[in-house]
Amino acid sequence: LLELGEDYMRAGLFDRAEPLLAEALELRREWSDSTPDAAPSEDVVDSLESLAFLHRAQGLQCREEFENVLELRERVHGAEHPRVADAKFHLVLQLVVARRQIHAHEDPGQHGELLGVIRILVRDLLELLRVVIAHPVAVELRRRREGEELVIEADGDQGLEEAAEGEE
Repeated sequence: LLELGEDYMRAGLFDRAEPLLAEALELRREWSDSTPDAAPSEDVVDSLESLAFLHRAQGLQCREEFENVLELRERVHGAEHPRVADAKFHLVLQLVVARRQIHAHEDPGQHGELLGVIRILVRDLLELLRVVIAHPVAVELRRRREGEELVIEADGDQGLEEAAEGEE
């Protein structure tokens, strides 16, 4: 359901996406074994995030949704995890979108407040990115990606060598 809802969202079919994303969230909440005080499952947070993406794509105010996703990601992973950095990035992006919407409606009183929040989040995000780069998950992903690139390049070079030999 989540993937189909996200496909509809990417296609701009928001009216079809929302019920599927909402149902996926409810099912994931039902299947989650967490107690009220425990951190929610990663699947629940992913569903909440997809709904926030949908609402942003629809032009709706969804700052609180992205703040909630960030808070839950921190509870699930701890403050220094790549998924937390991603959640902070999307919250910053939402604040920038909100600032543009305010600018379009000429409400100057909110500009300063949002700009201050954006600056703090960007500073925090940059600091978090420094930590995330050295996070074991990020290091392993880079190692795998570099290993795959080396294999692809080696296969590609071998194929080129064989083709060159065949031409001679």
